[in-house]
Amino acid sequence: KIEEALSVFTEATSYSKYDYRIFDKRGYCLLKLGRYSEAIADLEHSLTIQPEGKDTLLHCAEAYDRTQQFEKAKVKMEQLKRLD
Repeated sequence: KIEEALSVFTEATSYSKYDYRIFDKRGYCLLKLGRYSEAIADLEHSLTIQPEGKDTLLHCAEAYDRTQQFEKAKVKMEQLKRLD
């Protein structure tokens, strides 16, 4: 189902480049598929539109962690902590 969702969200991006939810959901799909660099790109884009997205920050931190970019993961977790 993740592949199907990824396909739907990818198609949706061509219709709305400024809907953070689309990039958040597609980034999550990419994260679950282990496509971390692509996930980071989508999640970071989502955060430029909606900076206080808690799930987005968490998923972005996870993607950074999986790519051993620990400092960037830490920054995202600190941003998340400030929101709580």
